[in-house]
Amino acid sequence: MKKKTTAIGIGFSVLWCIIAAVIVYKVPNLCETLNFRIYDWKLRVAGHAEPNPLIVHVDVDDKAIHKYQKEYGQWPWDRSLSAKVVERLSALGAKTIVFDVLYSTPGRSEQGDQALFQAIKAAGNVVSPTAVKTTYDVTRMLPPYKEDNRGHILYDRAWELRVPDRFHLPRVVELQNRLLPLPGIIRDSRSLGHIKGTPDWDGVYRRLPLLVRIEDRCVPCLSLAALQVYWNLEPSQITLTNKDSVEIQHDGKTVRIPVDSHGAMLVRWGPIWESFENYSVLDILSETPDEARQSRYKNKIVVIGFTATGSTDLGVTPIEASSPLSRIHSHTLNTILRQSFITDVPSFPIPLILSVIVTIAFSVVAMRFRLQIGAVTFLAILVLGFAAVFLAFSQGAYEVGTGEWLIVFLPPAVVCLAIRGGSIELRAARVSRTMERYIDRDVLDKILLSGAKLDITAKRTELTVVFVDIQGFSKVSETMSVEYVHRFLNDFFQRMTRIVFDHHGTVDKFLGDGLLAFFGDPIPLENHAESAVRAALDMQREMAELNAEWSVAGISETKGGLLVRIGIKTGVVIVGNLGSARRVEYTVVGSTVNIASRLQSIAPPGGIILCARTRAMIRGNIDCDGPDLVRVKGIDRDIEVYRIYSEAIQATKI
Repeated sequence: MKKKTTAIGIGFSVLWCIIAAVIVYKVPNLCETLNFRIYDWKLRVAGHAEPNPLIVHVDVDDKAIHKYQKEYGQWPWDRSLSAKVVERLSALGAKTIVFDVLYSTPGRSEQGDQALFQAIKAAGNVVSPTAVKTTYDVTRMLPPYKEDNRGHILYDRAWELRVPDRFHLPRVVELQNRLLPLPGIIRDSRSLGHIKGTPDWDGVYRRLPLLVRIEDRCVPCLSLAALQVYWNLEPSQITLTNKDSVEIQHDGKTVRIPVDSHGAMLVRWGPIWESFENYSVLDILSETPDEARQSRYKNKIVVIGFTATGSTDLGVTPIEASSPLSRIHSHTLNTILRQSFITDVPSFPIPLILSVIVTIAFSVVAMRFRLQIGAVTFLAILVLGFAAVFLAFSQGAYEVGTGEWLIVFLPPAVVCLAIRGGSIELRAARVSRTMERYIDRDVLDKILLSGAKLDITAKRTELTVVFVDIQGFSKVSETMSVEYVHRFLNDFFQRMTRIVFDHHGTVDKFLGDGLLAFFGDPIPLENHAESAVRAALDMQREMAELNAEWSVAGISETKGGLLVRIGIKTGVVIVGNLGSARRVEYTVVGSTVNIASRLQSIAPPGGIILCARTRAMIRGNIDCDGPDLVRVKGIDRDIEVYRIYSEAIQATKI
């Protein structure tokens, strides 16, 4: 039976591993929900990178909107005010000015627009955003530009990069003027970057596509465009490699950014408001002298965004449920500048292979060893698995999906434990049905609940065997009515059995008007000989009470009382389930059993006779008469025995 259940458990594990491997390979995004949640938790707990002090936010906030409401009206302001911001930042020594504000329509005045164009051109370090509509469908093509369309200007500013075939970058399929900056901004900005957000299907911004394709060219994201200006890079210094990375050659070194097949990198988010210094745009526009103002912006990357109440440029990040999306650019920049990249490890093949190996190994352990070992191993694998995934992220910056290995491991692990537990329950039920005839039911339940192994297989061991017989009952039963014989024996056996069970002994069988019991198996006892002798003393006392009750029953045969003889022998026996294929009994055999039977026949009526080995094991705790040497039928040697007489039993303290 065990071999069969073991084969079933291991076979199911192997079969499931094959099925799970196919599922994970064919449906790689099956476990995204679980993986996303665990990834966000890891990022919050151990994913923060040290903020780079060179990144600064300037926000158009509620205070600024309120201050300039009378002069410039509601947002958006006249572009002359935006021009002043660029001029002031240039004067303060900002190295890169990044606008996360899209100026796609003419402003309140043409003079304001021209002022902004001139300020951008004069600064020479402004990075402007552009919105694009993209798809991954390679069959959709960008329609021809209309005469007044700004798309051809954007195309001229796009980068010429070679894109390996392994990449499937988002493709621009729509370039309407409402999505693009004003022509003057496109021409005069030092660089342009897309602000195409790509939240995962649950709406959370975890990654950002570094590049999108516009026909045969590429438009970088706003962060990468800002980095180009900050590091003074040429597009030729930025390449897409066949190793799932974007490489940047800078200052004689190579910065390798891990990306997925869509060219998107995982952003190492930090606290949204606390990561970088942020100031109100009022600080830039203030006419009040401030000696520290220049130090706040000099040689820094300044990201300008709109964060006032009513802003729609908000999104969900792994850190906060509502964050200004201007922060995605700063956190992307920080990830690159700190080179604190997160590498997304594909679930196939290495993690999947390891999961299969662990699963099959566990199934072998679960099916071949004790259930407790299997359960502990199961918990250990889960704990170590989650710890390994967490350490891979926190120490090695590797994002290993958790859901895939749980899909591989959990079903066969649970099935194996269920099969193992079920087989143990069946075996326990079988043992229980067998053993409750021989030992106390409460004791048996405690043994089974504790998980201790109850060995009922045949074995050779030392036990103490007890034979009990009613003297002369065969003759008495000849004249006693059947009803009284039945009642008396039932009462006698009920009481004797209870005493055996009270002393954790085993009732082997009833022999007419006699009883065979043994001590020491299947329940191990510290001193089985002493337990047997104490049980025998209780039996003689109980017999005295039984005689007192039956003497007043009006039955002449029991009026004078009946006496029992008890023989006890300690020695080596064969004990276990013995018998035929159709009928098996848990019993003892051997010369020790024969001698115990013979000793019972010469025991003093109402008393007990025991062998020398039994006497030695009780170590004088119970007074006995002897020793004497006796010879019994079937044994060709003298046997040293000790006796406890009826008179002494009542005085013996136990």
